[in-house]
Amino acid sequence: MISEAQINSFTRWEKAILSYIDFSTNSTINTINVYSAPQGYYIKTVFGRNIQSFNGVGIVSYGIAIGKTGSPTFFQNLTSVISGITGSVNITTTNSFVNFATSTNITATAICSGGTLNGATQGEYIIYIEIAKLP
Repeated sequence: MISEAQINSFTRWEKAILSYIDFSTNSTINTINVYSAPQGYYIKTVFGRNIQSFNGVGIVSYGIAIGKTGSPTFFQNLTSVISGITGSVNITTTNSFVNFATSTNITATAICSGGTLNGATQGEYIIYIEIAKLP
């Protein structure tokens, strides 16, 4: 039988803090890699929240989605981050994922309108990733 201590040793949380500078480009969309889950690790939960509103020159809307390579909204759909700070996050659906053949890149995609992403002058976003090493 596996003890609770052994179970907890398999699971860990990772955190990525992103700013408007990470997404800055002369385009209205940009996808960046934020974490690489090792081969054979089970990605249990992924979600994000903004801790500083994203704003900037001419920007009317700004959203961030969390996904994996080839599927930009796999973990979290595009969420507006232009106003307010997220005080709570409802995790209603979480796509779990494990790749036994190779590592898995977790991505964040920023999309804005009214200007380009390099017009942003502020904004911070945290992505939380719960992964487990399979025994």
